Amino acid sequence: MTPTVKSLPERIRFAWWRGCLPLLAFAWLLPSASGAERKGSEAEVKAAALSKIGDYARWPAGTFADARSPVVIGVMGRNLFEEELSEIVKIINENGAGHRLIVRQFKDDEAVENCQILFIAASEKARVPQIIQRVQGKAVLTISDLDGFVTRQGGCLRLFVEDKALQFEVNLTAVEREKITFNTGFLGLKGTRIIRDGKVVK
Repeated sequence: MTPTVKSLPERIRFAWWRGCLPLLAFAWLLPSASGAERKGSEAEVKAAALSKIGDYARWPAGTFADARSPVVIGVMGRNLFEEELSEIVKIINENGAGHRLIVRQFKDDEAVENCQILFIAASEKARVPQIIQRVQGKAVLTISDLDGFVTRQGGCLRLFVEDKALQFEVNLTAVEREKITFNTGFLGLKGTRIIRDGKVVK
């Protein structure tokens, strides 16, 4: 059963409340009752990370009209954690701290640049270069869980599970191209790999 706001696993709600991405990695290590639950937990952890990554990023001046402007999370392709992301965003917006979040599902490239964070699903693997080119230079933080997304395809950030923990790859070349910066706390997290010009530097 898909979690509701009240039934969302306590480990994910706590990780969100603390605003601490390392807790999300820890949450993945907690034991699960079944393989099905483990699969659901991965979706929840990825959704929580996607909803919180904006807290660690700074967009260039002029991106937002004012402090109350929402951060738009766009999703291109088949969203395998749609309901989990919706529930977590609802919790964040009800809390009322910082920018509100809006999730938009894009079915084509027509308005894909009208967001600050763009998650490109695995279903769009063949179109990744086209999508990245469409948003290039528009201060859009592109994210995916596809292998090679930052090392070969020019995406900004890859989130994935490895050794039962949430991991990140950050393409500093692409991030700087969009004039987006991450705070040093995020870049220094254990399990975060820093990529520059296609090579791992951390």
